[in-house]
Amino acid sequence: MPKVLIVDDDPDIVESLKLVLSAEGYEVPAATTRDEGMRAVEREKPDLIILDVMMEQPDDGLVLAQDLRQRGIKTPII
Repeated sequence: MPKVLIVDDDPDIVESLKLVLSAEGYEVPAATTRDEGMRAVEREKPDLIILDVMMEQPDDGLVLAQDLRQRGIKTPII
């Protein structure tokens, strides 16, 4: 089953994406902070990451994306 990780601090966005993606057959783990997102990527090994750019800090999503690339993680990010 393909896995899509959602990293977003807005619970409404997370739940709506989980509903839609789960109904289409995806496994949908989620994280709500940059640190949780990094741990979830390492633990879950998702096929795709849906990443909010602005979370607790205005640049959390961008920093997470940069950190992932610096660690050699090539998972597609939307």
